[in-house]
Amino acid sequence: GYDDNTKLTGVTGGGLPADIWRETMERVLEGQIPAPLPMVVPGKPIMLEGSNLTAQSEVNKRINDFPRNLSESVEQNLEKLEQEAESVLKKVLDGILGRKK
Repeated sequence: GYDDNTKLTGVTGGGLPADIWRETMERVLEGQIPAPLPMVVPGKPIMLEGSNLTAQSEVNKRINDFPRNLSESVEQNLEKLEQEAESVLKKVLDGILGRKK
């Protein structure tokens, strides 16, 4: 939008920001000689001691297992919450109906 927060019409997506960025960088870098970008070359995978797994494969496994582990954790917490809610409701009803334990 505009500086006064009114809607900017006729512009969608990233075309305008990309044009602004290009124009800005052309002005900033004008006259400079292009240079290659620095590149970090990955090293040899590190083997975990006593294992045939690399550190990266362990990271990948944990990342891939995360949704399943999260889902199981949420399910367990939901079951516990349902049990606690049922227990509270039973105690309230027992109190209302005069049933004592």
